[in-house]
Amino acid sequence: MKNIRKKIIIITILLGCLSFQISQACISTEYNRAYSKFQHSDYISSAKAFANLYENGCPTSPYFLGIHYAYGLGVKKNTDMAIKYFDIFLAKKNHKQPRRYRANASLALAIIYNSKGDTEKAHKYLEQSAKADNTEAMFFLGRSYIDKDQPYYVETNRKEAFLWLNKAASYGNVKAMKLIYENSLYIKKT
Repeated sequence: MKNIRKKIIIITILLGCLSFQISQACISTEYNRAYSKFQHSDYISSAKAFANLYENGCPTSPYFLGIHYAYGLGVKKNTDMAIKYFDIFLAKKNHKQPRRYRANASLALAIIYNSKGDTEKAHKYLEQSAKADNTEAMFFLGRSYIDKDQPYYVETNRKEAFLWLNKAASYGNVKAMKLIYENSLYIKKT
């Protein structure tokens, strides 16, 4: 009797953990269908499917809805809606989601805010994305520290420029290597 009770408790705990993980990771047939539609460029169906998943609490769906609205994929392009969904996705602090999704959402927000002329917010999101190992963000962030004429510029800082461009270069970004050389960032100025 004692063994049966232990087994029931263990099974209950395991099922509870599994259902929590599924809800957090959004693993479901509906999610797989929505993602497949997205991968196959069926953006109208994908946008509808991710909207339904969002209504049902899928934590990954705001990321995809943000992409749909940011680039006008299957929906009318709407940067305000993209910001809303990316902010919801990033606010969840759900680190079970793929790191690259968080990095890409931050980069998309940086691009949107930069296009709206809000350089400080754009720079903040760009830095967030770079810190999450997005090599494109590393390149733009490093470039932003070079000079006033660079996108995302907030201040000139050769040390930060070298740091981020060197990181991007270490991932094979040839443009980053070129900027380091062209701006003599590898030379310590006195």
